Amino acid sequence: FMGFRSSPYNAAKLFGWTMDVIRGDRFDVNNPYRWNKVRCNYPGASGYDPAKAWVVKMNGDVPAGDLEAYCDDVRHWGPSEITCRRAGRRASQITQYLGQQDAARKTRHPSKVPGPWCGSFFSAADGCLWVYVSDEKWKKA
Repeated sequence: FMGFRSSPYNAAKLFGWTMDVIRGDRFDVNNPYRWNKVRCNYPGASGYDPAKAWVVKMNGDVPAGDLEAYCDDVRHWGPSEITCRRAGRRASQITQYLGQQDAARKTRHPSKVPGPWCGSFFSAADGCLWVYVSDEKWKKA
């Protein structure tokens, strides 16, 4: 029977659509997710810098703000504290407007060292990528 029942497909489709609506018009000057060019840094290219990301959306000369999601947890990031706060506000407002939940208790203040996400955090040191587990997650295991 095909009725108005929730399904994983519909939930994922709605979440992806919501992320697109949050990002909005990339050419709008007032949009915190605005970007106008892409900087490519591929291995083998002249001027390749292994310390930089391969592909970055840029807003002028600085990286553009963006958001990432893990299941239903969304994190915002940007080149400045103001951009991060504006991005978080926009995401929260649009999510609520569309009738979806936005857990304000999960909101974190902008930080260059945000801490663990889902119980683990990453660090790049000595040319390697390290994954650490928080004490709280370790005690639950």
